[in-house]
Amino acid sequence: MFWIGFIVCAAIAVGVFFLLTKSPFKLTWWQWVLAALAILAFFAAAQHMFGSFAENEVKSAWLGFTIFGIIGIILAAITCVFALRSKE
Repeated sequence: MFWIGFIVCAAIAVGVFFLLTKSPFKLTWWQWVLAALAILAFFAAAQHMFGSFAENEVKSAWLGFTIFGIIGIILAAITCVFALRSKE
């Protein structure tokens, strides 16, 4: 599990560095909060799925992955819409 967390954190750090330095999008503070919540929801979905599979709870793994994944997709979509509208 350590390596999964390490890889996810490294990807987040690279993405944030890109957004801060080279991205044409300028996000406000609340858009950053929405983006962080979306990333946390995706991480929670993956963590719940792997943890439940490790405990042999297959139905719980897919149900938790679906719930956290949908929350993450909704938050990410809202963030993207606001970021695209602020560019115009």
